[in-house]
Amino acid sequence: MKQTLIYETTTVGECLTYANEEWAWVSEDYISSSPKNSTAIGWWKYEVGTKRLVVRYKNAETFYTYEGVPFPTMFALMSADSVGAFIAREIKPNFSVAP
Repeated sequence: MKQTLIYETTTVGECLTYANEEWAWVSEDYISSSPKNSTAIGWWKYEVGTKRLVVRYKNAETFYTYEGVPFPTMFALMSADSVGAFIAREIKPNFSVAP
């Protein structure tokens, strides 16, 4: 079931609700979340200025930084039914991992 993002009361320093009743923290520089409904993703952070998506998978100790992710792609990730499936299908094959 597709859901829309809710931005009604979102300002810097507040949380916003996104797909499947997940929450994300909004700051001036980034948006981040620890999706409770994901079996694959433990945490993600999108750095707005650098267009970097940092992901920590639940089965990994390391963080993966995907370079050059445009905001519309990030918006689509937050609207996806499954964050993990979206990252596997749209992020991994299309964006390089920073060293």
